[in-house]
Amino acid sequence: MINKKLEWFKIGGNIQSQYQITNEKGAKSFSGGDFDANVDNRFMIRRGRVRFDYLHYAENDKPSVQLVFQVDATERGVAIKDFWGRILENKFRVFSVTTGVFARPFGYELNLSSAVRESPERGRMSQTILKSERDLGVM
Repeated sequence: MINKKLEWFKIGGNIQSQYQITNEKGAKSFSGGDFDANVDNRFMIRRGRVRFDYLHYAENDKPSVQLVFQVDATERGVAIKDFWGRILENKFRVFSVTTGVFARPFGYELNLSSAVRESPERGRMSQTILKSERDLGVM
């Protein structure tokens, strides 16, 4: 009985580190923020994410509710990346309702993982105009 309940619960995560070096101390940098006054190299944890997923199945063995919680922990602090829930309609399979903090449903680049995008980094336009990839809302 315990295994049946836990098989719909998943925990995952990843860590992405980064080393940067520049020609001058205290250099300005778009990626990762400016260097400190007396520093010309640094090691950073770019992403340190842990994600918890739960999927509840109805009596007809079809998914009915999905819950997600994801945090990003780096030397700059801890931030909530995802905290959302989705209710799935199973009779006609026509719609679902998602609410909470989740990836913005804008364009193609923001919703794609770096594993499936053409380049590992998002375009400069997405980084400048949409500083946070997440937003609070209902979809």
